[in-house]
Amino acid sequence: MKQKISTQIKKLESYGISNIDLLALVTNTSYEIVFYGDYQGKKYQCNEMAESDIIDGNILADFYHEIAMIIRESEAYLQDNMNIVTYTKDGSIEISQDEKNCRIHKIKKAWKNSL
Repeated sequence: MKQKISTQIKKLESYGISNIDLLALVTNTSYEIVFYGDYQGKKYQCNEMAESDIIDGNILADFYHEIAMIIRESEAYLQDNMNIVTYTKDGSIEISQDEKNCRIHKIKKAWKNSL
């Protein structure tokens, strides 16, 4: 999984985005992917990059889908849980799980505060 996610991150880097920190929240039926990265010396949130025309929104949608599929196909994936995956700019990946109906806002807030 680490290599496959790193390959997808490299695709983002080809658009001039660097120092990417990513959070993925994935279940069988849904996913939410959020990342922050640097572009021309400024840190942006992924959706802000699309709104600023740094990267096309369709490219981001494809990226999110690919990340979710990589996680779902991984041996670490648990079907009946919220699978939480973080990727840090140094290339490390952490995987954890929570209840499927956990409070994702709390997870996202804690992750953002850790950046």
